[in-house]
Amino acid sequence: MEKSMPEFCKATIFVEDFDEVFAHDFLWVKMWLEKWKENIAVSKYSTGGWEHIWDVFGPKGAIEEIPENLLCGSDWAGISGKKTCSSHCCTCRSAHT
Repeated sequence: MEKSMPEFCKATIFVEDFDEVFAHDFLWVKMWLEKWKENIAVSKYSTGGWEHIWDVFGPKGAIEEIPENLLCGSDWAGISGKKTCSSHCCTCRSAHT
């Protein structure tokens, strides 16, 4: 029996962090990245001081864990800001080829 390739997906994560203490959302992303570190690739990370943006690529299960309120539209993940994991999404389909 042939093993199928896992479905990989893209997402852009955006977190605001205005205080001297890390925001809950920032800490969530750091824990999520640590949890999935063997399976997630961070294509790009940027910060402007008060905001943090990660372009990530990984298995569908990992990307689906990202809360909707942390997703951001981008050239990387698609303008809608939705998780690009569905079979109808051209971003994910191009990642498989």
